Amino acid sequence: MIPFNVMNGSLTLTAYEPITGLFDDNAASFSVGNFLEDVSTVGFTFNPDTTTVRAAFGIGGSFSASITPEIPNYEISVYVPEAADVNFGCRSSANLSFILRDPAGTQVVNNLGQSACLNDRSRTLVAAGTYIIKVGRGAAGQYGDFTVGLDYTPFPATRYLCGELAGVLFKNSSPYLLFDACTIASSDMLSVEAGTIIEVNVGGRITSLGQMLGLGSEAEPIRLVPFSGSPVYSYSR
Repeated sequence: MIPFNVMNGSLTLTAYEPITGLFDDNAASFSVGNFLEDVSTVGFTFNPDTTTVRAAFGIGGSFSASITPEIPNYEISVYVPEAADVNFGCRSSANLSFILRDPAGTQVVNNLGQSACLNDRSRTLVAAGTYIIKVGRGAAGQYGDFTVGLDYTPFPATRYLCGELAGVLFKNSSPYLLFDACTIASSDMLSVEAGTIIEVNVGGRITSLGQMLGLGSEAEPIRLVPFSGSPVYSYSR
């Protein structure tokens, strides 16, 4: 049973499938005449737009694009030459679906279309081969710009900071963009290299329950500055 609160008029049901990350704008349509008397049986079909653009980047890089009505799905290939610990990261302007699949097709990461920033750090990839990053509409049908990245630990997957932070923020990878709430867990430490720049936007903050070590100096200070207004959508180490 699917509850709804339309007393009379037309109703269209949408559907999101979290395993594939696909979205259907019209899974069922019907009309309500008298909500006190009508009993409706609705046929429900899942027929999502599977239009997909395929792209690729190398490990240590990133890819940026937009999920739109014309292009609702992306599949991005990343070749990993050997088993390794990696950082996988995503950032989008709205909640989107981010799925990482291994060479056998098994899902390694799936945000279920419910977040706009994902920082999956120190993920062990047990097999060499081509990994697929699937990006699609959010669980509520959202569209938006996105960036995805994959790199060896401890290098950051993208310049966007979110979720749990640990490891090292490198000067040569900055400026980092702090748009979201971040946490350093009680058992973790985050080191920030001298000369690193962090651009902070509204809503960006770091809560440290563990250790945060700043390695700045008078010659090379660590700088926290207001967001410049130009998101760094592309990144390559």
